[in-house]
Amino acid sequence: MLNQLIFSAVFILLGWMTSVIAIKHGYERKQLQLFPSQRKEAAIVLSAMVVMGFSAWQLWKPLSVLNILQLIILLILIHASITDILSLQIFTKPILITLTIMFIFNLILFMLGQPHNLLSGALAAILMFGIITITKEKGMGEGDLLIFVLMGLALSIGQLIVSFYIMVFAGSIVGLTIAGLKHKLHGLKIPFVPFMTLGFCVAIICGNLIVTAYLATFNIIL
Repeated sequence: MLNQLIFSAVFILLGWMTSVIAIKHGYERKQLQLFPSQRKEAAIVLSAMVVMGFSAWQLWKPLSVLNILQLIILLILIHASITDILSLQIFTKPILITLTIMFIFNLILFMLGQPHNLLSGALAAILMFGIITITKEKGMGEGDLLIFVLMGLALSIGQLIVSFYIMVFAGSIVGLTIAGLKHKLHGLKIPFVPFMTLGFCVAIICGNLIVTAYLATFNIIL
């Protein structure tokens, strides 16, 4: 229990640091504010800390290298979510670095006879590229593609499908709600990375349980 608490506390601290750095990037500030005074910024920091602490607590057992990498990716997604909310921009450099690390990690797994995450990454690329092509890059672009491929490399195919449905459903509901309130649909810009982060978070915590429950409902045995 003590080790689990320490592990969670470390990622709560990382969530705090990641969020304040993201706020700095989002507002293009010159100085870093470790303790935001504005309510909006304080709420963002607190939310990041809660998400990281809860996720780390849930992934402690059984802890693996993949679980730690998933938590690191969650930090990257939190940074991207905050900058997307504040400036509608995605900083691709940390995403590309993490994507490279995950690709190498999955190549090693592939050589060990575990190709599942590479297949999931390929599926993520196909899905997101298809959406971007159909929508003609309206609302989604290269940054979203890179993030979803990164998610795919860290998730099983079942978890990826769960995350995809969650992010599309949540994004659609929030988007339609905002459009209704503003009486505007065309040209409405809504940050989508937060919904991708939500999908990823749910997938790593309980994605396998959702897939298992779904298969059991229809008596499907794999």
